[in-house]
Amino acid sequence: MKVLFVITHLSQYRLVAPVIDCALKSGWEVECWHDYSFPTTGPKSYLFPEVAATPKFQHGQPDIRSYHGPADLVQRLEHSDDDAVVSVAPLLNATAGVVPKRYPVWTSMQSGPDIFVTPSLKLKGCDLLALHSRWWLDWGVSHYEGVERVSDVSVLRENLESRSRYVGFPEAEAVRLVDRKALRRRWGVPSDQPVVVLLPFPQGTGRSTFWPRKIFGEPSRTRRVINVVKHGQFNHFRAAWGDANDVNVVSAVRNFCDRNGAFLLVKSREKTPIPQYLRAVSDKCIYDESYYPPTIIEALSIANLCIGYYSLGVLEAAALGVPNLSIVYSAKEYLGDHPTEWDSVYFNQFFHRRTGNVFEFDGVSSTASAAEAVALFQSRTLDDFKIDATAHDAYLSKFLGEDNDRAPIRTVNAVESLAKSVDVEKRRSEWLREMQRASGDLSGNNLRSVNR
Repeated sequence: MKVLFVITHLSQYRLVAPVIDCALKSGWEVECWHDYSFPTTGPKSYLFPEVAATPKFQHGQPDIRSYHGPADLVQRLEHSDDDAVVSVAPLLNATAGVVPKRYPVWTSMQSGPDIFVTPSLKLKGCDLLALHSRWWLDWGVSHYEGVERVSDVSVLRENLESRSRYVGFPEAEAVRLVDRKALRRRWGVPSDQPVVVLLPFPQGTGRSTFWPRKIFGEPSRTRRVINVVKHGQFNHFRAAWGDANDVNVVSAVRNFCDRNGAFLLVKSREKTPIPQYLRAVSDKCIYDESYYPPTIIEALSIANLCIGYYSLGVLEAAALGVPNLSIVYSAKEYLGDHPTEWDSVYFNQFFHRRTGNVFEFDGVSSTASAAEAVALFQSRTLDDFKIDATAHDAYLSKFLGEDNDRAPIRTVNAVESLAKSVDVEKRRSEWLREMQRASGDLSGNNLRSVNR
């Protein structure tokens, strides 16, 4: 087998590296193509997929190459002799909407709920969807029903289910690479001290909405009130004057750590700079230092508790058996007064406090508003956040799959099985006909044959 991994930004190795290592161990020829059209300026420039920054693997090194944007990728795919492609992005996202004349079997690996943010018609362009568990397919279909007003949900479900394989959570397997004693020495964490990992409030990164930066993320009450008056956002005056803000949550977390003798480790990403008021009370602040093993996996491997703000780090925490507390906020607060319908439906369907969901699952993860969290940290001990073994098994089964040390080999086996399948061409033809019906016409490459 010869397999190609498309890497559009460096952090994707966090998801795919365990699968690459497994493919190498299985004797496959592995190539990684890095997209050199990725921006080298701006808040995400640190994710540029520099070839020299490729992680080191345990079972050899893939052949690393670069390409220059979607058009170049299409041309290379059309002349590729690979048996399969693995990517975090669906085909049409990677190729800017162009269907190559021919291309290998295309697998899209799940990255949280984001795999279902792309329109369902584009998602059907994937030959294989490598999902964590069946729950995600159910959630995705429900999401499409809400945002696309699908008339026949059963047809959509059948279509996506035929492409889906439930492989588990490959990222968690990278924990085997972590030397916990060496890690504690590297970060200056005493060997016997419990650790609280805080994933900071995202400050509305990538959005221009008012509340995240001007109210919740602003430590000065005076400046919060000035912001309300300056921007005419008088509906936020109570929040500006009150105590339900990030600086008070951070202070409560610090006091909680002090009472429990815990080390406060702050893990963020460069696109979400750690504010000074948080740096001032933390014991250690880190950004991503590695993607294999991922820094988030390293941090959680020594953690006794993970605290985030509706962070998908809850999945890594649960995979590693670390209890999680999510500090919550409303869609109106975070998205503002005029969100797109897609954003609004997405937020309300996924980021909520209903029992049994990703963030609120008794014995594994709990939720609290900012005010509730401040009170909670005053009254709880670290032992109050212990994982319940039975609940943990149920969470893994529902959201992440079981035996995640085998998730990479399940992914490899699913890709190999599909590469040999005779059903791929039939499904591709059906998908192209649906594309034609939806658009009325397909132009250029999109009308060509899609033989492998």
